[in-house]
Amino acid sequence: MVEKGPQNNTESADKTDVEKEPKLPNVLLIVRCFVRKGEEILILHRTEERKYNPGKWELPGGKLEEWDDLERAVEKEALEETGLYVKIISPDVFTDGKIVKHSAYTGMLYLELVFESRLIGGKISLSSDHSEYKWVTPEDALDYDLSLESRKAIAYYLGRETLNHT
Repeated sequence: MVEKGPQNNTESADKTDVEKEPKLPNVLLIVRCFVRKGEEILILHRTEERKYNPGKWELPGGKLEEWDDLERAVEKEALEETGLYVKIISPDVFTDGKIVKHSAYTGMLYLELVFESRLIGGKISLSSDHSEYKWVTPEDALDYDLSLESRKAIAYYLGRETLNHT
């Protein structure tokens, strides 16, 4: 009778080492930015077909991809979603996080970092995620049907308590 087991001692050691490694948290990291043009900021209207926040207005941004640094990710997401080139002019302006309850990301930490940026150039060309855009003052933006995350960020930016109306 032949017993099946590790072929050599290193296989057993490797398996034990893997089992001892701490499990890293699953984090969905989102970067967004206030794109400023004078006193106005850019907000984008999500298409109705989007699964998350369909039909809501939001600040430009998206998911951080593997090995992106924050500044590069913000600038890349702004360009992909709007066709505009931006440069970060202030560090993290607003941070928010929560554990995702109902989506493909259930159980993950959703962490959103919002930066202030300056418009450098480009011409508006929206991604397929968005149907329209508006340049509005931050105060006027709060009158739009914003995503909760963007509403919180704009209210915080204005120095106000979060306005929970939709």
